[in-house]
Formats: sequence, structure tokens, C-alpha cells
Amino acid sequence: MSKNDILVKLSNAGIFKDNKWLVRDVDLEINKGKIVTLIGPNGSGKTTTAKIALGLYKNINGNVERFTKNISYVPQKVSIDWTPVSYTHLRAHET
Repeated sequence: MSKNDILVKLSNAGIFKDNKWLVRDVDLEINKGKIVTLIGPNGSGKTTTAKIALGLYKNINGNVERFTKNISYVPQKVSIDWTPVSYTHLRAHET
């Protein structure tokens, strides 16, 4: 991959909050056309690392470079209301 293919690059990135490191010394490079999945146990810093890459934390240690504004994040859990809805009160419009 060339340097032009890099979307986000974290170098020695970390965040220190409430007297503890949430994540520390993260090196990560995300390239165009690639899907990145962070895997680890609960509390290991996956979401925090993603938020650092997205620029949601302001006071971080290390360096974050973003070479695009088009970055997406899919949360681990998505809540969908599956409650059935009845539309029997609606009438079709005749044309």
C-alpha cells in the first residue's frame, strides 16, 4: 500500500483519563478499501481506540493523522424496535 492509500494513522496514541490509561501506545494504520475489526475482551479499549481514530477525544497522547473526512463506525450493539405495527386504519388513495 502506498502512502496515498492511508485513511487514518495512529502513532503511539493513547488517552489518560481519571488517573488511568484507557488505552496506551496504540499504533494503527487503516487503508482504503479495507475493513478493520477490533477484537478483544470487554474493557480492553476497542471502542476507545475507535473513538481516538474518529477524533472524538481531544486530549490524547501520541499522534493521529486523518487523510479523509469519510470515516464510519459501526457500534457493537444496535437496537432495533421489532414491535409489530398495524396499518389497518390507513386507506389506499384512488387516482
